[in-house]
Amino acid sequence: MLNTDVFFNRFRQAVFLSAFLSLTVLLVCSSALASNVGRIIGKVQVEKTGEPLGFANIVLLGTQYGAMSTGDGEYIIIGVPPGVYSVRATYMGYSTVTRTDVEVVAGEAARVNFELSETVVGETEEIVVTSTRPMVEVDVTSTVRTFGSEELKVLPIGETLQDVLAIQAGIVGSRDEIHIRGGRTDEVVYIVDGVKMKDALSGSSTGEHLSARSVAEMSVITGGFSAKYGQALSGVVDVKVREGSPAYHGYVAYSTDKTPVFDYFNYDYVDLQLGGPEPLSSFLLPKLGVHLPGKITFFFDVSGEVSDTYLPDIGDLKEAGSDNPRLTSSYKDSFFGSEFTYGSFFSPRSDNNWRGLGKVVWKLAPNHKLGLSMTKWIGINQGFSEHDIGDVAKNITNYPWSWSQRLDHYYTITNDRNSFSAFWKHTISKSTYQDLRISRYFSASHRDVAGKRWDEYVQPDDTTLPDSLNATYFIDTGDASDWRDRYIETWSIEWDLVKRFEPHHELSSGFESRYEDVQYISISRPWEYDPDGLGREHDLFNVYPNTGAFYLEDKLEYEGFIANVGVRYDYWFPGAAVERAIEDTTNKNVSSSTRVNFYNDTHKLFGHRFKSHLSPRLAISHPITERDNLFFNYGHFTQWPTYFYVYSKLSSVSSESYPRIGNPNLNPEISVQYELGARHQFTDDMAGDVTLFYKDIYDYPTATPFTLTAGIDPSTGQPLVTTFFIYRNVDYARSRGVEIEFKKRKTKNLSFAASYTYSVATGKSADPNAAKLVQEAGGDFKEANLGEIYMWWNRPHKLTAYMDYWVPLDEPPPTVFGVKIPRGLRLYLYWYAMSGEAYTPRDAEGRQSGEEYSRNGPYESSINMKLSKAFKFGRGELEIVLQGWNLLNRDNATEVDPQTGQPYEPGVGTMRYRDTEYYLIQYSNPAYWGAPRSFKLAVSYEW
Repeated sequence: MLNTDVFFNRFRQAVFLSAFLSLTVLLVCSSALASNVGRIIGKVQVEKTGEPLGFANIVLLGTQYGAMSTGDGEYIIIGVPPGVYSVRATYMGYSTVTRTDVEVVAGEAARVNFELSETVVGETEEIVVTSTRPMVEVDVTSTVRTFGSEELKVLPIGETLQDVLAIQAGIVGSRDEIHIRGGRTDEVVYIVDGVKMKDALSGSSTGEHLSARSVAEMSVITGGFSAKYGQALSGVVDVKVREGSPAYHGYVAYSTDKTPVFDYFNYDYVDLQLGGPEPLSSFLLPKLGVHLPGKITFFFDVSGEVSDTYLPDIGDLKEAGSDNPRLTSSYKDSFFGSEFTYGSFFSPRSDNNWRGLGKVVWKLAPNHKLGLSMTKWIGINQGFSEHDIGDVAKNITNYPWSWSQRLDHYYTITNDRNSFSAFWKHTISKSTYQDLRISRYFSASHRDVAGKRWDEYVQPDDTTLPDSLNATYFIDTGDASDWRDRYIETWSIEWDLVKRFEPHHELSSGFESRYEDVQYISISRPWEYDPDGLGREHDLFNVYPNTGAFYLEDKLEYEGFIANVGVRYDYWFPGAAVERAIEDTTNKNVSSSTRVNFYNDTHKLFGHRFKSHLSPRLAISHPITERDNLFFNYGHFTQWPTYFYVYSKLSSVSSESYPRIGNPNLNPEISVQYELGARHQFTDDMAGDVTLFYKDIYDYPTATPFTLTAGIDPSTGQPLVTTFFIYRNVDYARSRGVEIEFKKRKTKNLSFAASYTYSVATGKSADPNAAKLVQEAGGDFKEANLGEIYMWWNRPHKLTAYMDYWVPLDEPPPTVFGVKIPRGLRLYLYWYAMSGEAYTPRDAEGRQSGEEYSRNGPYESSINMKLSKAFKFGRGELEIVLQGWNLLNRDNATEVDPQTGQPYEPGVGTMRYRDTEYYLIQYSNPAYWGAPRSFKLAVSYEW
C-alpha cells in the first residue's frame, strides 16, 4: 500500500537479530541507567606530539572532586552533581590549563580533553579555555532533545511546556492534541521532578500545568527511552524544576494583546517568581542561636493567564444583552479539609489558567539532599480545545458552534491538577547513589452548566419558539446535555539505586509502587426517564487499583562501544471492585467468557488478582570519532489500558441503546520499537543527525459490538435482543518515518536550526469508538475493518526552522551592513510547515472514494516572532518584548470538504446542493480555521 512498507519491513527484520542478542545479554548483565549525578571524562595529552600524559592531576575548582589520568592519559571524575564547573589540569613541567563553563548533566558524561604544553622549569603559565557542551554526545543511545532554562525563555511560543513540545521534530498537533511519531495522544508521560503527571483514568498527560520559565531543564525523549521509564509508548518529557540559589533572585512579567496599536483576544498574563535562601533557617533561627547544618533554599512561581481566544465566546453574549455572560464554576476544591469554590475572579474570560509551583531544597551535607516540591494548576474554560474521555467522537472540532449564541447554557469545565513530593538524594560513596521519593498526584475534571445539578437541567426544545425567536441552525432553548465529575488520586513511592563499577559498567535498579483512588460520574440527557433517576445515559464507578514496576539496566562503556541493556517488569492489580464484578454471576455487564478469561489471564498474590508484563530494551552507540556516532535501539514498551475502557459500566446500568461497557480483562497496550540513527558534528558549532524509526503497537482497546438474547418478548414471541459495545484488545497500529535535523550554535551573535520529518501512521482503527460512531450514523457497525487505514492524525510532512540573533548586554555591539546593533537586542524567528489535516475523500454523491484518511488538506504553516530589547536597570535586567504569531496571517484550515480537499465553499463540493441557510451557517463554523495573526506586548524585570 505504501512505498515505505517494503523498506521498513526489511529494516525490522534486519534488526530483529539484535533483539535476540539483547535477550541473551540480559541473562548475563543487569541493572539500569538513571542517576541524579553525572561524570566528567576525558584525556590529557601533550600539545605538540599528542602523546598521552599519565598521572596528571584534574580537579573541579571549588569542589573536592578530582582524578588522576592513567598511563594512556584517560581520566574520569564520577559522582558530580549537575551544574556548571571549571576543570583544571596540571602536571609538573607543563602549562596549567583550565576549562570553564563545563556543564554536567545528570546521568550523562561530559567530555573535557586537555592539551598541555611544555614550560621552562620555574615558570608558571595558566591557559583558560571556555568550554561548551559538545553538539554531538557520542554516548547517547537514543533520540533526546534537551532544553535549558535559557533556551526555554526565548522560544516564540506560549507560556507552557505543551507549547515547547509541539514544535519538535517528529511531533505533530491535530485537534489540539499532541502525537509523537504517529502515536496516540495518550502515549506520552510528563515527569516533573520525578513525579509522573499522568491521569490513568483518561490517559492524558500534558504540560499545561507548568510554566516554561520555572523549568531548569527539559528533556524530550522520543525513542529508545531506558528501562527507568514506563507507562509510555511514544514519548517521555522529563522536567527538572528550578531551585533557589544562594543569593535572592526573582522575576516579574506582564503580557497583553490589548494596546493602543492592536487588540486581539482580550489576553492577559502575569507571572511572579522568587527564590533564594530560605529566610527562617538563614536569618531568624540563627538569631535565636539555632544553626541548622547545610543550606536551605526555596523557589516559587505563580502565574495567571486569561483569554477569550479567537473564537466567539461567552463574553460576546454581553453585547447581545445576556444577563449572565460569565463562567460559573461549581467545582469544590479543599485546603486542609476546608472546601471552597472558585469565584468569578478566577474565570473572567472564556479560557482561564492559574498555575503555582513551590520547591524547598535542603542540602544537609555534601552527600545528602532533601526536598519538597509542589505544583498546582486550575483551568476554567468551556472545553473548546479539549476532548473528554467520555466523548464518543475524538476527530471533531470541539467548538460548540450550534451553542455559540447560548454559551451561558453550555458547559463550564474546571480542571484541577496538583502534585506534592518529598525526596531524598543520597550519595553513598563516589560510585554509589540512591534516590527515594514519596509523592501524591491528583487530577480532576468537573463539567456542568452554570453550576447546576443534573436534575436542574432544562431540555432544549426549539420547536416551542415562534419563528422570530428560533434562529436557523443555532440552539435557542434549554441546556447542554452532560454533567460529569471525575478524579484520580495517586500515592506513590519510588526508589532508585545506581552503582558504578569502573571502568566499564554503570548498574542501576529501582522500583515504584502506586496506590490509586479513581472515581467517574457521567450523566447525560438527565431529562429522559431512567429507573435510577439519572437520565437515559449514565455511568458511575469508584475503584482502587494498584500498579508498580521494577527495573534493571546496565550501561556498558568500552572504546568504540556504549550500550544500555535493560529490562522492566510492570504489574497491575485492577482492584476489589473488578474482582467482585467477576465473581457476581448476576452482573449482566460481565460476560461468562470474560470471567473465564480473567482467571486464565491473571495471577493471584495476597488474595488478589494481578497482571504483569516484562519489557526488554537494548540501546547501542558506536562512537566513530569524538564528533560522530551511530546509534541503534530496540525495545518493548507498555502501558496499562486507560481506566475508562476497563471500569466503564462495571456496576451501573442505564437505559441507553448500544451502551459502551468496559472490559475488566483488558491487557496492556504493547509497542515494539526500533530506531537507527547517525550524528555528525561538522564544526565546533554545527551538527546534524538522521534518525529512522519504526514501531508496531498491539492490543489497542476498541469498542466491539456484541449481541445477547435476553429472553422472549411475551407480546410477539420474538427474542429480546440486546446489543452493546465492549472494549477489547483487538486493534493494531504502526508508524514509521525519518527525522533529519541540522543545528548551528551561536557564533557571531547568530544561531539557527532546521528539521524535516516524514512519517506515516496506519492501523486497523483510528478511534477506539469507531464502531459506535458508525452505529450513531446509522451504518453497519457490525462490519469489522480487516485492513489497515491511515490514522486521522497522519500528517506525513513537517518542516521547521528557526533563527536567533542576540547581542548580550555585556558584549560589544556588532555592525551589520554598516549599522551598529544595540546591546540587549534579540530577534527570534520560528517557521513551520506541515501536511494539512487528514480526511477521507468522497465523490460528488457523497460516497467514499478512497481509503480512510488517505488524503491531507492544504498544508498548514506559520511564522512566529519574538523581538526583545533588554536594559540594565538597578541590580537587574528590564526587558520589553513584542511577540507575534502567524505573521503572514495564513488561513490554516482545520476542517476541509471531503469532496474537494479544500475549505468549505458555498456552491462547491459538499455545499453544491446544500445551499440552504441552515448549511451555509453550519459550514461557516469559525473553528474550521486556525488562529489568525496576533501580537502580544510584554514587559519583565529579572534580578
